[in-house]
Amino acid sequence: MIKELTAVEKRKLAYKNSSLPYCFEYKIRNAFFGKYCPICGCQMTHNNNLVKPTIQHNVPISLGGKHEIDNISVICKSCNASIRNSAITEKLNNDLVKEIWNNLRYDERNGKLLEKKNHNL
Repeated sequence: MIKELTAVEKRKLAYKNSSLPYCFEYKIRNAFFGKYCPICGCQMTHNNNLVKPTIQHNVPISLGGKHEIDNISVICKSCNASIRNSAITEKLNNDLVKEIWNNLRYDERNGKLLEKKNHNL
């Protein structure tokens, strides 16, 4: 009998098998401060916990989705909480996530995160 993985085990496995670095979520969420949630239109900020940027897996990990750049959008915490694992969503702002991620560079000499371009919406 094969034991089905729990949601936590599926998430851990997806992150372990991901090609994205450990720092991805931190960097991409920070890059989305001041941008607008593609679902509700609120401006995502660090000042209000309900509208902080969060990672949205367009195909939830619990439904077989991967933790990879092509499966990630950034939405506000409130919208993410309302969606949860219940549905497969559109790619939302996935193109912007990919563009920003491709332009982020980490300068290892001085430990500063550099952005090539300004990505305000």
